[in-house]
Amino acid sequence: MKPPIEQALEQTHSPQSAASQAQFLHTAKLTTLGEMATGLAHELNQPLNNIKVIAQSVIRNIKKQRALDLPKLHEELDIMIAQINRMSTTIEHLRQFSVQKVQDPPEPTDIHGVIDGALEFIAALLRFEQIDIQKEYAPDLPQVFINRSQMEQVFLNLFHNAKDALLENKVPVKRLVLRTRAVAEHIQVEVEDTGGGIPAPIREKIFQPFFSTKAVDKGTGMGLSASWGIVKSNGGSLTFKVQEGVGTTFLIQLPIKTYNKK
Repeated sequence: MKPPIEQALEQTHSPQSAASQAQFLHTAKLTTLGEMATGLAHELNQPLNNIKVIAQSVIRNIKKQRALDLPKLHEELDIMIAQINRMSTTIEHLRQFSVQKVQDPPEPTDIHGVIDGALEFIAALLRFEQIDIQKEYAPDLPQVFINRSQMEQVFLNLFHNAKDALLENKVPVKRLVLRTRAVAEHIQVEVEDTGGGIPAPIREKIFQPFFSTKAVDKGTGMGLSASWGIVKSNGGSLTFKVQEGVGTTFLIQLPIKTYNKK
């Protein structure tokens, strides 16, 4: 018999409540977009600062009527274009993430590309907070048949939760480990943090809709519940394990056979 919390979650995300589930996931996605704002600000701030420094240097030289070093100027302009392209890529990625619908059909997808795509939105913020990111990706994993945008949302939620745990608990080692492997007929993704671990009294509540230990202005309690429903709708499972006093690992399993049968 399934645990009560899993029964309640399956009822919340059941086909009979498809309309309310779609609305819940849409609202959760909007919440995720709002939480991404700080990370995006850090991601865009660095290339903007680089462009500003180069432009100011050129303007100073022109004002002082210095002879322009054309090879150096050409090199600096190349740097500016590269930084602009970097920002354009991030903005286009954000646009694709925001417009893709919950109901969009699944497609064959490289799971590492999904993880890295989600990480792109928050990596600059993690670096700013001095959080070490470690990737332990298994080589040559088969593709999985999933909704890419939905799964990016799941990973973003898990990354944000890990960041909050690492910062709020003031742990000596701030580390986020992203691990992939093939387990039987599944691809398993592990998102592991060193944030001290989820306290025992709330472990059975974390997937409940609107349950949150964060301040009202910092969390809605929708992220993990929405993530559970998204992973399940993509044919997988979302669980977690806690190493007391060390950290929490969220485990996502997605069936390989879902893709191979298509």
